Amino acid sequence: MTSGEKMAALLGLLRKEMNGAVVGSMEERGLDYPLSYGVSVPVVRRIARTYAPDHLLARLLWQQEVRELRLAALTIADPLQVTVEELDFWGRGVLNTEVAEHLASSLLCHTSIVGEVLDRWMVREDDLLRYAALLTGARALRDGTWTGPWRAVLPKMLIALHSDRVFVWEGAVQMLACLAERFEEGGAAALEIERRVAQEGLPCADYLDEELSWRLPSEKK
Repeated sequence: MTSGEKMAALLGLLRKEMNGAVVGSMEERGLDYPLSYGVSVPVVRRIARTYAPDHLLARLLWQQEVRELRLAALTIADPLQVTVEELDFWGRGVLNTEVAEHLASSLLCHTSIVGEVLDRWMVREDDLLRYAALLTGARALRDGTWTGPWRAVLPKMLIALHSDRVFVWEGAVQMLACLAERFEEGGAAALEIERRVAQEGLPCADYLDEELSWRLPSEKK
């Protein structure tokens, strides 16, 4: 089967799982898509695994306007084939926070370019890419698929935290908490970021203070 034929077959399977109530719920949460069938993520993944890995098919699906095809692409893509040169391609498909979250957890954290994702996307003006980068770092730290050099990305995290979007702040909190859990010096680094944010008077200062107060391991505060 060609990639186009596989896409048509996959779409047919996904349409059978349509759920209008889920579509309405997503719209209420601000998750806008050109077209969505409201299929739950576990079901999308289950169906997509039938075609994985197929990087060429994944790239085709990622360019489609259908939510479920875009999410399926992240299960079907081969992490070993994701290169630095592909980052702009994947970045262009990040329409909202749901896509950013699944791009980070289903694909980018399993690649060999986690450091490059952090290095390039945390300083972008696009808050969704900043969020995807921070979640990629957090998940890769948690899974042990990336160990650094993590200190080098902290100045760029400060740049990302100039955002006024709460979801970016949450991504940073998750990554800082993972640093504190994984590395002896991680807790001190997280507190230093918190201090710098407060000094600069950034909008996220109170949020970081509250969230890190309970997310950091007590012995590392």
